[in-house]
Amino acid sequence: METNCQNTVVTTEAVKKCLRGKRLVFIGDSTVRQYFEDLSELLKMDLFRNKTAVDRDLCITLEWRKHEMPYHYREWYPRGDLNSIAHYIRLLADDSSTSGLLLILTYNTHLQSFSSEVYRSRIRATVEAVKYLFHKKPNARVFFKGPHAPVSMTQWFDARVVLLFRDVILEEFRDLRENVVYLDTLSISIAHADLEVHPKEKTMRSQTDQLLSYLC
Repeated sequence: METNCQNTVVTTEAVKKCLRGKRLVFIGDSTVRQYFEDLSELLKMDLFRNKTAVDRDLCITLEWRKHEMPYHYREWYPRGDLNSIAHYIRLLADDSSTSGLLLILTYNTHLQSFSSEVYRSRIRATVEAVKYLFHKKPNARVFFKGPHAPVSMTQWFDARVVLLFRDVILEEFRDLRENVVYLDTLSISIAHADLEVHPKEKTMRSQTDQLLSYLC
């Protein structure tokens, strides 16, 4: 997986030009939903209740889809259809209308209390689905948001598990390292001294800038 790039500062207009005609699908937990929210705010897109944002003039679409159970937060469990990331990817691969497809994926926050083999099985299934996607749509672009260490909530998270998860991701994606970009959000969080589950505004913008540096 590609793990390094030259970060650049881009204007809103430049981002719009870059993303013209693109469909960005964010699949995972609420930490990848933050990308969806930050980008839709940056680009001043029309936001709909089904977690879709649209710029009709430029034909830009952003979507967020939740991954399947488990969910740590006992006071709120997602309702409605929940599917694995692999399932969503295969649907997109078989969608003949999809063009200019960009996928941003993550598994992290809700799997930390389970064994590493559970995590590895999710990542392995995702890898197989990504291979299928590239077979059907070789021009698709895929990004995997790496785990960060929200150590402010020790009842859920352990920094050692984060490092283990990172190793699992890089190991399982080794055959796709030339095709899938790994987003190192751990380093960004440490640089900002922001170790919350949901990164604060400046930290989140740095993460969005990192993604845009690869995209644009």
